[in-house]
Amino acid sequence: MVSMVTNGSLITKEKAEKLFKSGVRNVQVSVDGAHPETHEKLRPHRDAFKRAINAILYFKDAGFKDISVAFTPTKFNWHEVEEAYHLCAKLGATSFRVQPLMILGRAQINIQEIIPTPTQYRAIVRKINKLQCNNDIRIEWGDPVDHLIRFRTICKHCVNFVNVGADGSIIVSPYLPLSVGNLQRHKLSDYWNNGLARIWEVPKVKELAERIVSCLDFGKREKGVPTVWFDKNIELDLIDDKLLEGYK
Repeated sequence: MVSMVTNGSLITKEKAEKLFKSGVRNVQVSVDGAHPETHEKLRPHRDAFKRAINAILYFKDAGFKDISVAFTPTKFNWHEVEEAYHLCAKLGATSFRVQPLMILGRAQINIQEIIPTPTQYRAIVRKINKLQCNNDIRIEWGDPVDHLIRFRTICKHCVNFVNVGADGSIIVSPYLPLSVGNLQRHKLSDYWNNGLARIWEVPKVKELAERIVSCLDFGKREKGVPTVWFDKNIELDLIDDKLLEGYK
């Protein structure tokens, strides 16, 4: 299944229809509040909230049956989780995902201003537990560190999905500063046939993932390791660099 993650800012009725016709079947839209002023405090772009809401409607009208919403909890929106959940359910979303704030990008610079307190996090989880008894749409509390542990240990031989950046780069994880190919160089099928599902067997991939054991480690800066969103990723190529040679 081909999925796409978006903030909705560039989605139009025509683009939603084109994405559906091209074979995309799952979309995720970021909605970080139940009101424009809350959402746009985190995403300070003109009409950001309106565009995110419209994106959900466009996707629904285009025929998408799997429309998820990602809600990033902060000090200034945590109390709107329940309200945002019901709003998105009415718009036609089919699932609602909340996970701890990722200390990446601008969050690293403004961490003390935006990261929820432990008490606020506990309140969010209580609200989610309450909403899970609802019959509206699925809601879950995600663990962003989980795949970094599973993929480098018990699932390293059979990863079943791949992230592709807007520039065609194949990204092992959005939380690691590493790309292992680019669709401008080789076809996705060529990467897959050359062992992309086993990419977590590569020592460099495991080495970077082992640095992260909790959400707080996302903001860790280490000498010689690029910082996600600030520095250029380490660029390797599964095919050109023969990354899996010797790992049969």
